Amino acid sequence: MRYYKQSLILFFLIVFNVNHKILAQNKQAEVSFFSKLYFPFLFGYNSPIEKTLLSGSFTNTGIEYRFKKDYGFFMRFNFDSRNNLFKLTNNNTATNVLEGKINFNDYTLGIGYRIGNSKIRGYGIIQSGLSYYKYPTVVVRNVNGFAINDIINTGWIIKPALGLEYYIAPNAALVLEASYNNQINQDAFWKNHLHFWGITAGLTANLF
Repeated sequence: MRYYKQSLILFFLIVFNVNHKILAQNKQAEVSFFSKLYFPFLFGYNSPIEKTLLSGSFTNTGIEYRFKKDYGFFMRFNFDSRNNLFKLTNNNTATNVLEGKINFNDYTLGIGYRIGNSKIRGYGIIQSGLSYYKYPTVVVRNVNGFAINDIINTGWIIKPALGLEYYIAPNAALVLEASYNNQINQDAFWKNHLHFWGITAGLTANLF
């Protein structure tokens, strides 16, 4: 009977020890995963090559997963917002508003590579996804009135970028990024592709 009790106690101690190790490993793995997530927020300037659009603001937000915390390959999902003014001629058929504002919302996913040391790092990334953009048009309701509606279109976009990071803490860095946006085969008031150059600056940090 005494041997039975000792065996039972030993069994529960082993189960407790194994369970404790499993929980510790799971917790360590969870911390390791979330410690590789970074959230960039950058703001700056974009300049279209096409003359129908004027330069405007450029905001980059995203979530980045680093396969290794400090360097090497990483994946990033971006939500970018661009706002520009346009000036058109009378023979344009896409909209009857000759001067107005066009808004772009870009959703892109891609892979990049990071190099550097504990203070200064550089990276390159190429992303692709969808761009949603809208611009106004005037619709005549009756003889005495009209309404302004938004035309909304969607197109593919390719975005390569180069960036430079200066780490002010082990998990936070100041960022300067230069990017090129190529919107493919659009059907708005520009011909063929639409090209943007962008420069943004801000912060990236791990929040966990």
